[in-house]
Amino acid sequence: MKKHLIAAAVAAAVAVPAFAQNVTVYGILDTAIQSHDDGTDRYVKSADGLLSTSRLGFRGSEDLGGGLKAEFNLEMRLNPSDGSTKQTAATTVHARNSSNYKGDTTAAYETLFARESWVGFSGGFGAVRVGESDVTDANNIDSKVSYGGDLALNTGEFDGDLKNVVRYTSPVFNGLQAQVGFSNSSAAAKTGEVRSIYAQYEVGPLGVYFGRSTLQAAAAQKDTDTKLGVKYDLGVVALGVSYYKRDNEGVADYTRTVVNAAVPLGNGLTAHAVYKSYDVGATADGDDDTMTIALTKAVSKRTTAYAAYSRVEKGGTAADTATASVGVRHSF
Repeated sequence: MKKHLIAAAVAAAVAVPAFAQNVTVYGILDTAIQSHDDGTDRYVKSADGLLSTSRLGFRGSEDLGGGLKAEFNLEMRLNPSDGSTKQTAATTVHARNSSNYKGDTTAAYETLFARESWVGFSGGFGAVRVGESDVTDANNIDSKVSYGGDLALNTGEFDGDLKNVVRYTSPVFNGLQAQVGFSNSSAAAKTGEVRSIYAQYEVGPLGVYFGRSTLQAAAAQKDTDTKLGVKYDLGVVALGVSYYKRDNEGVADYTRTVVNAAVPLGNGLTAHAVYKSYDVGATADGDDDTMTIALTKAVSKRTTAYAAYSRVEKGGTAADTATASVGVRHSF
């Protein structure tokens, strides 16, 4: 009997613990029918991603013990209206090089997971990820202060989903969290190098966000993005404001201001208003003011129906445009 007890104790002591691994498949399908009018042409078309970019993703984590986890995320864009990955040639096709592909220096390959493709660790120290992702959440401040999804918010900051990203996220201290990130997609005199810092403070209905990123656009040109966002939910109305400025060395600077409001009407129905203003500096060409009004209806926990109207007043000689959309977003 004693021998059996001793053997069991030894086996328990040397056994490798079986930690759990969790893998989740998730996604969003967001598509609509949209009427477009630019004063010259008037037509009806399909439109994707008005509330949220459609996507398919896989995320997972493994508990390594002691509070440490190994994590990964793979995420791709989708275009429900035609079944494509909604990725342009510029983001999906890259030239191979001899350092990564021995003996093959001319062929191209397609990036399948162009939104997120990273692996990392998290624990009491925070989280570290390496791969393709936002350099930091500085790129997402517009969305963080929005109460209406991506309505009229879609932008193109240079610290979006990039390859060769190394990113650190701190733990949360009394509502405050910080991130630092780095990406270098080119080896030519550090051209394409992006560095980014980000901080957020979230307590109750208040959220304050700040981000700053620099891009080495050319050997003698460094551009800087600075963004600030604030949101507050008053209950009867939720308000969000973001301000973004890009300083371009030797090129026209520009700014963007976005103000959004959401009013809950009860029974899952919410009214939204979004105002966005671009100012590209010296000339009116490229300036625009966008006003969007919308209604969203939470049909279920995962499904939202929406109707939206947007009018864009263009600066310079460009024609104003107006769109009316009716769509549905489903998450899984």
